[in-house]
Amino acid sequence: MRSRVRSYLRLLRKMPSNSQDALALQALAASNSQDAVALQALSALPGGYLPWTGPAMHPAAVATIVNSVVLNHHRAIVECGSGVSTVVLARAVRQEGGHIYTIEEDAEWGAHVSAWLDRDGTADAVTIIHAPFEGRAGDGWYRRAALVDIPAEIDLLVVDGPAALAPGRALVRYPALPYFNEKLTPGATVVLDDISRPGEQQILARWRSEFGREFEVRPLSDIAISRGGAPYDV
Repeated sequence: MRSRVRSYLRLLRKMPSNSQDALALQALAASNSQDAVALQALSALPGGYLPWTGPAMHPAAVATIVNSVVLNHHRAIVECGSGVSTVVLARAVRQEGGHIYTIEEDAEWGAHVSAWLDRDGTADAVTIIHAPFEGRAGDGWYRRAALVDIPAEIDLLVVDGPAALAPGRALVRYPALPYFNEKLTPGATVVLDDISRPGEQQILARWRSEFGREFEVRPLSDIAISRGGAPYDV
């Protein structure tokens, strides 16, 4: 990733500094640099290789969440959507204590994540809940009947699912906060991934208006984060 950043910087030196392409490359270089630093920090958590594919949460975003787990002592964590972030969070929870409840609509993908957790020896830190998508594309969400075992108090909510790229599903992540809001503790943190997309931006605007939560948008890691009453800014 560091070599990719160097390539971006070489290209930048050949472009007019105020061109749109130059500005885009500056943002891309900054994002990749932040992710490189985050990956280095996350490597301190022991475990095997993880495939950081395109759909995966940015390493910088995962590092932000791990920092909050460590500094703000989140112990009841709900994650909408599973993947690399689940495995890295489980490594942090193994170190710090607590439990993760991960909701996944795709049973086959959930099995992949379970296998990674088994390999790491952290499966006991995570409950993967298979909750199929229910309802129409425009207003559906996870099957709520599958979520009954999630605890009454949550101090970290990470929203990176359901999958939102299919036609008509741009706002499919909106129900997460209405559903879990009453379970959030006074110090709970809420994270919404993929904030660069128009759908997530609409969701964020509605959450701010309807629930009065303050969110900070972090473009380089592609998340919006609301600390609530959590003591430490991450």
